[in-house]
Amino acid sequence: MQYKSPSEEKFLNLLSKSTKTKEEIEEMQIAGEKFSKELQEEISCLIEEIKNNGLIINNIYDLVNTNQSYSEAIEPLRKHLSANYHIKNKEGIIRALGVKESGIEEIKALINEYDKFQTENYKFCIALSLHNILKYYKVSELRKMNNDNNLIVDEIITNKKLSITKFDKFLRNLLKG
Repeated sequence: MQYKSPSEEKFLNLLSKSTKTKEEIEEMQIAGEKFSKELQEEISCLIEEIKNNGLIINNIYDLVNTNQSYSEAIEPLRKHLSANYHIKNKEGIIRALGVKESGIEEIKALINEYDKFQTENYKFCIALSLHNILKYYKVSELRKMNNDNNLIVDEIITNKKLSITKFDKFLRNLLKG
């Protein structure tokens, strides 16, 4: 269930107005900054766990926006993926997991998160991260990692070579309830 804080509501309401006064623009900036701080506070435990593993970051998007590897962040990211976070933080975690350091456990965790929010962007973030993880492995390697023979994971592995657009559509059909 997606929630909206008062500062997010205020920011979105002001943002949606076609014309804004100078005061409304200032209010919108203040509300946006407050909302950003709320998001940051919400995931402070995750950031701290990643720092305790030896990787210094300021926010989750530091991981999303880097091309450096960060294996020390994968376990905390996977652990926090199922936490009750705002959708913006969840999407950041999902995107941060879409790297070569992730493996079958992260694939399974992402699959479990698929229906938590019913937005197109959320579902596409998961499809993209799965697609990104899968591309680093051969099908035979992935099948060996899928030691519990999870049928959904096996089906995803089988279709790993689809383009992202086709993979997203395939995943939506596979995981629809």
